[in-house]
Amino acid sequence: MYKNIIFDLGGVMVHFDPKEYLMEMFHDPIVEKKLYDMTFGSKEWLMVDAGEISRFAADSAMLDRTRMAGYGFEGQEIVDHWPNILRTRRDVVDIAAQLKAQGFRLYCLSNIAEDTAVLLKRRSFWGLFDGVMLSYEAHHLKPDPEIYKMLLNKYHLKPSECIFIDDSQPNIFSAHQLGITSIRMTNDAQELVKNLSVCGIHVE
Repeated sequence: MYKNIIFDLGGVMVHFDPKEYLMEMFHDPIVEKKLYDMTFGSKEWLMVDAGEISRFAADSAMLDRTRMAGYGFEGQEIVDHWPNILRTRRDVVDIAAQLKAQGFRLYCLSNIAEDTAVLLKRRSFWGLFDGVMLSYEAHHLKPDPEIYKMLLNKYHLKPSECIFIDDSQPNIFSAHQLGITSIRMTNDAQELVKNLSVCGIHVE
């Protein structure tokens, strides 16, 4: 019997599609690929999410890299404005609120930097969570099984009683390997509704 629903943040509770964002900004797939690799896809991006370096250090490294490649202006635009893509997914928040009203306990498991977490903690949906495990605090990143185990142990959760919702297939696979029922999130919230119904959970 399921008792706990675990939500990712980016791509689930909030929009987060950096490749689409870069295409909308620069309208050039070649430029988009180069800038993605130098920013969102960089080692520094992972390191700041893991709490290994500061946002300032990460931004400085990414800006140096984009300037050296001749994309200084573009790099500055990304660093200054990328949080604008973190728009709340009201449809998913509504689903989460229904689950909470039905008595499920809700948890958050996310790869996220400290400053980004500060922004999202101000949003009303944060109050739905009964517990959180964030990568910058855990110093582990999904799909590393360790961060899942840390969440389970901290809140005394049984894997068989949990459903995990994430937009990343590797993250879903890791949860599945630990015995957690997993649902891959798409841009269509109604697909989430259908997948929950397969698990015997009914929301609108």
